Amino acid sequence: MRTLGLLILASALVSTAAGANDFREDISAPTGSLPTGEPGWTAPDAAVLWNNGPLITCAGCCPAGTNESQIRTGGTTFGYGGSQAANLRLADNFTVGAGQSWEIQALTIFPYLTGANSAGASPVTGVNFQIWNGVPGAAGSTVVCGNTTTNQMALSTFSGIYRTTLAAPCPGTTNRPLWASISTLPTGCPPCLPAGEYWLDFQFVGGTFYPPVTPRLGGPDATPDSRQSQANVWVAIADAGDLQTEDLPFILEGVQCGATPVENSTWGNIKGQYR
Repeated sequence: MRTLGLLILASALVSTAAGANDFREDISAPTGSLPTGEPGWTAPDAAVLWNNGPLITCAGCCPAGTNESQIRTGGTTFGYGGSQAANLRLADNFTVGAGQSWEIQALTIFPYLTGANSAGASPVTGVNFQIWNGVPGAAGSTVVCGNTTTNQMALSTFSGIYRTTLAAPCPGTTNRPLWASISTLPTGCPPCLPAGEYWLDFQFVGGTFYPPVTPRLGGPDATPDSRQSQANVWVAIADAGDLQTEDLPFILEGVQCGATPVENSTWGNIKGQYR
């Protein structure tokens, strides 16, 4: 493997294992502003194998040319809980196309902590994840590789994107910076993942919530179908306001097995990856 460069229908049940605010952060949460800083990070020197959806609704609308990810009209949810501290996990699917196999080199996810300062160090200190051959927790689904304990994160940095609302947009509201948190694959993952549908199941340490794909485009698989594990019970994810199901943004990078590697290419910073 080549060396990398820098790189819920929401459940109506409230578990006693975590407070209601752990599952989801809605518009009623506190808002405010904090100083900002421009990121200096570029994506890995590898191709984007799978991009599970956009995050940016207004490019350059936030301070210093940074970007906005605004809750859609009718929606009320900033993000969904996926933290280790709350015993929550998140999952969404991806597909390796027919006739392909992938050498996945890196996973990027986008947690946030309300009130964090984008000019400071990332509050996200760890990411663990698994790849499944079916819907997590469903009969017949098994884990291909990974586990729920090992920290695979190599880097976490400000993505250049803030989560906001129509009522409190940029440039005034910058208290929900999204952190590009990049992980390598766990030991035991196939060097070439064969064609098929898979599910990514992940959890982070240090952050609290995770944004949905914005604007809601249905993702590459056209059907929003993400999941949240609440005390080890998987439920579908949907916005609390309009009850629309959601997808979760993530990016897989690497090369197609048998193809010429893409080395030292310029992919731009993360702002360009999520439009």
